[in-house]
Amino acid sequence: MSEPTPTNEPAPTEQRIEPSHATKEARTWSMLIHFAAIPGFYLPGGSVVGPMALWFLNRNDSPSIDTQGKRAINFQLTLLLLIVPLMVLDAPPIVLWCAKSFSVAMAVIAGVSVNRGQDYRYPWAIRFLS
Repeated sequence: MSEPTPTNEPAPTEQRIEPSHATKEARTWSMLIHFAAIPGFYLPGGSVVGPMALWFLNRNDSPSIDTQGKRAINFQLTLLLLIVPLMVLDAPPIVLWCAKSFSVAMAVIAGVSVNRGQDYRYPWAIRFLS
């Protein structure tokens, strides 16, 4: 009886992770959508408006642009729901600075990840858009 030949296929119980099949252009637009949240550090609501505008203009070009745009908007809206009450409650400036800095840091991490071809998910976000 002959031995089975080894294959590169994963065992049935393993989860197969596919590399991103997004084109370079789709990865670039996805990165720009995430980076468009950075002006929100200085402009109130800018963290949502930038990603939303770029996503709206490019969402039909690629499924990866659509997915990453929704994730960026969901995350930035979630943080906005945190930051606005902090502003209303007159939180110390350092608290607002930390929340905004977190938003910028996560946008940079997400942008770099999707540009490398990774399917990035923010650590937590309310799914307003699905």
